[in-house]
Amino acid sequence: MKIRWTQRGIDSLESIVDYIAADSEYYAGRLAEGILHSLEILKNYPQLGRVVPEFNQPSIRELIYHNYRIVYKIEQQTIIVLLVSHGMQILPNIPYNEN
Repeated sequence: MKIRWTQRGIDSLESIVDYIAADSEYYAGRLAEGILHSLEILKNYPQLGRVVPEFNQPSIRELIYHNYRIVYKIEQQTIIVLLVSHGMQILPNIPYNEN
């Protein structure tokens, strides 16, 4: 499987990393590395994450990394990263066909 990011996915991760980097570049880098490593694991085990309860669509799943939700969609042989969000935030409406 390959991994593809939506613009929203990229922007959300960058926003989180920038926020943390204001206090600690080190921890911001560690978080980014951990999230990217988690996505690498998904290449071999795309069903590892649970179905996102808010959407209840089998192809929209999430992997939890520390306090963050990595929301992704499985489409054929591709994992599409839709959003990275802090677990305490309410998820925005994510169109299922977002590219």
